[in-house]
Amino acid sequence: MSEPTTTETAIPDSRLSPAQWRLTRRAAFVVYAALVAVQLTAGIPPLDPGLPVSPIILLGWFGLASAIWSLGRDRRELVYALIGWGSLAVAIRLYSATRGVVDNWWGSPVSVPGHPSTIPEQSVTNARWVISIDRVIGFGNNPSQWLQRHLYLSGNERGARWEVVTALTYMSHFFVVYVVAIVQWLRDRREWLRWVLTLSTMMLLGVILYMLVPTAPPWLAAPMELVGPVNRVGTRSLHYLHLNFADRLWKKGAASTNEVAAFPSLHFGFTVMVSMYFWKRARPWL
Repeated sequence: MSEPTTTETAIPDSRLSPAQWRLTRRAAFVVYAALVAVQLTAGIPPLDPGLPVSPIILLGWFGLASAIWSLGRDRRELVYALIGWGSLAVAIRLYSATRGVVDNWWGSPVSVPGHPSTIPEQSVTNARWVISIDRVIGFGNNPSQWLQRHLYLSGNERGARWEVVTALTYMSHFFVVYVVAIVQWLRDRREWLRWVLTLSTMMLLGVILYMLVPTAPPWLAAPMELVGPVNRVGTRSLHYLHLNFADRLWKKGAASTNEVAAFPSLHFGFTVMVSMYFWKRARPWL
């Protein structure tokens, strides 16, 4: 394990000694922890109580913690924090902006039967050829439809117990890359900066392709009769783990995402990125 690239020397021209800076950081982290506790229990206006849904707000909390950690240390620490967390914030903000922009770029909006929103006409056209590729991969079957036909219990609103595994796997997409970022910040700043810039680049490339190739996902293609019945399963089974808040969080977040950002899949991209990261650091016998 590489050592964190930090220094305990005071900032040049500072009137505080290294010991005083350590005390300042500890006091600031106590205040930070108190603010987190208030947010989780009562909410800090205008935020609702609990874990913030917005990734931008979460990055703001991460950035504040990084700034506190940098107090009294090498100024490069703060520069790293601004570049790293800032690039992620920009990438996420651009992704969110594609929701409205794509609707106006690609033809007239098309209503989806049984769905409250509309999607760009081009996203339906693109979904057709993506579905054709899916059928090649699935040896004549659409993978989403085949899996749900054999495993999905549509009559059980609570979901099967084994769906807990798939729900947790799905939810990991939204936090694992950030957990790795936090761990890297604590271990090695250079490695952390490389990670967040790679993550930001991947998201920006995704944004560009979402703009150029809007594609309806299977659960929106199904009502358009492009494929057979496909449901958006989500995280309904997490109540077995008493994680109802996670299901509410997912539903709230789903209402504000770009619904035609199905190709390429950032879920798959993030999974490959995390896998490659840990594969390089695994023991030789793995």
